[in-house]
Amino acid sequence: MDTSLQQLKDSNIYPDIVDYDGAKNSFSGEPESYNLLPDTEKPATNRMTQVVFWLTGLVLLMLITAVLVYPVWQMAETGDYLRSQLTEIEKDSHIVQAQQLENDSIVDETARLIKSKNNSPSLTDLINTLSQLIPDNTWLTHFKYNDDRLQIQGQSPSASVLISILEASPLFSNARFVSPLTQDKKTGLERFQISMDVLGQGEKTDD
Repeated sequence: MDTSLQQLKDSNIYPDIVDYDGAKNSFSGEPESYNLLPDTEKPATNRMTQVVFWLTGLVLLMLITAVLVYPVWQMAETGDYLRSQLTEIEKDSHIVQAQQLENDSIVDETARLIKSKNNSPSLTDLINTLSQLIPDNTWLTHFKYNDDRLQIQGQSPSASVLISILEASPLFSNARFVSPLTQDKKTGLERFQISMDVLGQGEKTDD
């Protein structure tokens, strides 16, 4: 057997089992099986080979899993990134819209003020008109003009006639006393406080 084994080795052939043709043998690993090959010639049970085999299988399984899962994971990551970018764009869009609305509001308010200013008489016109309407024996002590409303205070021998005088002007409307008439003991004149609306040009019409 040694000679035969050596010949096989020279041919790079390494048998696992040697039996005798005249004796029945089982190769299933059962107790009645036998192997005439000396222990020194038997191939050692290569546990490392098994470990490498299982590790190779595990690595292969991991590679297959990665090939299948990675594209899905990458798509999910890309989707999350795109959603975050869309959210940022929506926030910026809302800010721009809010700024646009604010700008439109400012433009509208500016246009309204300009229109109101153009339609309203100047302070000089108001003073000139009052100086022409108010009788010479009437004195003004206070003058307040705000938001198309004019208030005057003063003293007059007959304050009641001032209402009709002011209402006759195309510049004033809704003239009325805002406090009771009182008499100044020193001057003997009536103290008055009148409020009226200031109209723009062409606003007042005849009944």
